[in-house]
Amino acid sequence: MIETVDLEDKTVILVGTAHISQQSVETVNEVIEDHRPDRVCVELDQSRKQSMEDEGWGDRDIKEVLRQGDGHLLLFNIILSIYQRRLADDIDIEPGAEMLAAIDTAEQHEIPVSLIDRDINITLKRTLSSLSWLEKIRLLTTAVEAFFTDEQADIEDIENDDIIYEIIEEFAGSFPHIKQTIIDERDQYMAQRLREADGETIVAVVGAGHVAGIAEELRYNGVISTDALEQTDESRSVRKGVKYAVPAVILGLFAYGLWSEGIGVAGDMLIYWVGFNAFFGGLGAVLSKAHPLTTIVTAIAAPFTSVNPALPAGLVAAYTENRMRPPLADDLASIGDITAIKELWGNSATRLLVLFFLVNLGSSIATFIGFGVILRLLQFI
Repeated sequence: MIETVDLEDKTVILVGTAHISQQSVETVNEVIEDHRPDRVCVELDQSRKQSMEDEGWGDRDIKEVLRQGDGHLLLFNIILSIYQRRLADDIDIEPGAEMLAAIDTAEQHEIPVSLIDRDINITLKRTLSSLSWLEKIRLLTTAVEAFFTDEQADIEDIENDDIIYEIIEEFAGSFPHIKQTIIDERDQYMAQRLREADGETIVAVVGAGHVAGIAEELRYNGVISTDALEQTDESRSVRKGVKYAVPAVILGLFAYGLWSEGIGVAGDMLIYWVGFNAFFGGLGAVLSKAHPLTTIVTAIAAPFTSVNPALPAGLVAAYTENRMRPPLADDLASIGDITAIKELWGNSATRLLVLFFLVNLGSSIATFIGFGVILRLLQFI
């Protein structure tokens, strides 16, 4: 798919690709060779480009990622890479090969290259922050079903369509915010980057699913602020407020139960709270195949971390596991070789991410159930 958009000061040639297609590689090379543009722009950000070129996971500080609370983002990023590699294995081509081909061909002809996509971590943060707690659970369930299904994608469809766009379109019916942040916002972002790009003739290599949206933005919509589309502070502050509010409410209910119902009811509330958190936190550690000591520490710590927003249960579990079985350099370097979800448990580095995610998920489930039980004991429901 090729579409040309004429602006006042430049011509933008949009080359739509399937991301996993040898035909797309050939088309990209042909367009650049034929037009010899002043600039080539590709649908990549710096971190995705690095991961494609050298599987650059080895320089990631897993402990720092977990400390910042972004372990789930890195895990999701890795899972996306696994999914693309699974599709690519069927047709023996690396995911994003057409993007790297565009860069290589441009460099051969000394044509400047621009990475015009929004940082993947910003996109994921804005996507997750746009979902409610229940939507996140539904999304997780849907994603797990998709990864473990035996249904195979049609090879011809993979080679001729933007498969990632098609998947997101399917999700959009149930999760409209996903399409907004992953497709629509990025269309706006990349269109603005193309407006700002130097050169009279520009070739832009993007997923086929983005061509219509970018073309419409360029033709009919005005200049927008990319800074606004990169903003995550507001959503982060909202999440932080909720994170502190929930424990405060729980502790308030404990205090109210002790004052109004006496030590008997308050004791029952405490027993249920400790029991649920210890069980579900420990279960997350067991499902992650963590070290036995990690499981014990997690079960003991979970009831306390559940009311301490500064110290999530998943972080305690991950730090304990890191002490017991620290990732080796080979583990970090081999993340890019993982081709199946089950292999995440066999790599010490990715197992830390799985542990962080599952223990935090268990803690969230325990909080939800425990909150309901406390309200019931206080006869609020």
